[in-house]
Amino acid sequence: MKICICCSLTFTNEVIEVGKMLEHLGHEVLLPNGVINRLIEQPNFDPVQAKIKTNSWRLHIDKIRSADAVLICNFLKNCTPGYIGANTYSEIAAAHYFDKPIFALFQLPDQPYINEEIRSLPITILDYDLTRIPASTSSPATLSASREVPSEPEAPTIDPRQATFPLSDTERPFAPTLDTPQQSSETSLSKLSQRLKTLLSH
Repeated sequence: MKICICCSLTFTNEVIEVGKMLEHLGHEVLLPNGVINRLIEQPNFDPVQAKIKTNSWRLHIDKIRSADAVLICNFLKNCTPGYIGANTYSEIAAAHYFDKPIFALFQLPDQPYINEEIRSLPITILDYDLTRIPASTSSPATLSASREVPSEPEAPTIDPRQATFPLSDTERPFAPTLDTPQQSSETSLSKLSQRLKTLLSH
């Protein structure tokens, strides 16, 4: 399944790990443009100007429209468990408009300004069990025939309109952590999950 991740940019490192776990489970992952920009940001990087210049919100809505489902990565932020920011809420609304299945990693937050709105939407809470996301929204044969094969970038410069996860080896700002093929997929997934839990505990 092609899954578009929506999240606060504060969660960039955690989202990278979630993306690896999803791909390990056989999904294709579309990262937020803000996460991609943050991975390649230069000194004096201005996130506001980057959003204006790249029109990142519109580009991410395009990704949501092209995806099979949306995953909300709602970790702890500002003492709020399951935090969902303004951008993420708007993306959830867009996903609902496009009739996309919506999943959330954790329970929905207690944020008064969106409580009623967000609880009125059909959001499936995963409780951090990514295996609960189905392999496809249609029959395997239909999905296989309809999936687009992402083209490899010709240069390290990332076009936010085309960027998907993972980046090519020349573009990766981090080292791959997937286990060797000899190890079972269960062991690999367990190690990735443990690494993410370690990140969250700091």
